[in-house]
Amino acid sequence: MKRRKMNLYLLYHFKDSQNLSLTNEPCAYHIILLFSEVGDLSLADCKKVIPELLDVNDLNFRTKEELIEFSKNCISELDFQSVFLLASNDYNIGIESCHDLSSFREIFDRYGHHIGIEDTDQSSKNIFGKLF
Repeated sequence: MKRRKMNLYLLYHFKDSQNLSLTNEPCAYHIILLFSEVGDLSLADCKKVIPELLDVNDLNFRTKEELIEFSKNCISELDFQSVFLLASNDYNIGIESCHDLSSFREIFDRYGHHIGIEDTDQSSKNIFGKLF
């Protein structure tokens, strides 16, 4: 399926070590919802980005940088145009004004973090790409 014109929407929740139970687990960015215009992202699709993944519910990242790197890999590996990341706290603020599916996606654009194809371009990562 050609997805180049589709966006991926990623809703995540930050769990700090104080909110976790008595275990000594580190803080984590947990993906709650991962979908595009045609529905939820499948486990098979997620495995293209993280081959060792066993369950979509296990999408946890220790840092926001890892979460952003996962998003960039989704763009390049799964052929999405862009990814919109949204924290659950920001989602809760925006959902009050949501009345239909398009306004639901607009929450991600208004309150979230946008990562586009240009953010995954390897040429812009070297110093010459930044200068020229």
